[in-house]
Amino acid sequence: MKKTILSIVIIAVLTASITDCGEEEEQPQNQSVSITGLFDNNSSATVKGYLTDTEWASVPNKIKNALNGAFDADNIGWYKNDFRTVFARSAGITIIIEKNLTYTNWKIIGDGVTLYLNFNVLDNIQSELTVAVGSMLDNGTTTANIIFKYDNAMFSSTLFLCSLPSVANCGSS
Repeated sequence: MKKTILSIVIIAVLTASITDCGEEEEQPQNQSVSITGLFDNNSSATVKGYLTDTEWASVPNKIKNALNGAFDADNIGWYKNDFRTVFARSAGITIIIEKNLTYTNWKIIGDGVTLYLNFNVLDNIQSELTVAVGSMLDNGTTTANIIFKYDNAMFSSTLFLCSLPSVANCGSS
């Protein structure tokens, strides 16, 4: 009787361990895609990142929509030329998506063709892209946090480039 109960328990444990493995946790991997149809359908960029498939699924469309939105938001046309000039560079534009806490929104490294974007702000990055692309135009090197502060009385804005770790005091008088 004891052997029968022990055998049933062993079989139950083995069955549970075999059938209840659960799904493996999704692992990040190198992802890459070329997005086309930028800026009047005349430009493209390569978007890369080290993300899970689930995280990556919406990234290309978010980037495309944010870039085209920033381009279209320029009613005067000053910045449209910056976008066109930067994205027409023969080396091609690479946008790298990172999960990085050393910068809040974006960074550039001075080569004029690489833009790093923080994964955590992709839903709200459109307003930052005009400054980022303008900095790429000048081959700038910026690792900064961009914070826009608006003076509603004068309908003007002030741009503060704030380096970590002093973001909490950024823009204070």
